[in-house]
Amino acid sequence: MLRPEGLPPVQYEVTPLQGGFDQITSAYNLTPGALRDCINFACRSQGGYYRIPGYERIDGRPAPSSAEFIAIDVTMNPGEPLPPVGSVGTFGNLQGTVCYIDPFGTYIVITKFSIVEEEN
Repeated sequence: MLRPEGLPPVQYEVTPLQGGFDQITSAYNLTPGALRDCINFACRSQGGYYRIPGYERIDGRPAPSSAEFIAIDVTMNPGEPLPPVGSVGTFGNLQGTVCYIDPFGTYIVITKFSIVEEEN
């Protein structure tokens, strides 16, 4: 991408996130990478941070746990590929988005589904 003339080049500064959790030091004196406040993250004993598993996002969108879904038993013909996760398809009289595929390929789970009326 071309930059317009007269603009200075973009400069990057990497800040390793390893300063630890510090609520005592003044915000002006914190070392770069220190954690002042967080939700769903914790400090590693060897430095850095990690996301605590099991928490859902809180950003105004519907919570993933409130989604409706249905599991469908599937029998695939030899060599027939399974639909990828995130694809939209019709499975019998149901249409929906694939959100999970059993590792053995015996069932798939769809969400955002609706019943497809048969055409006469």
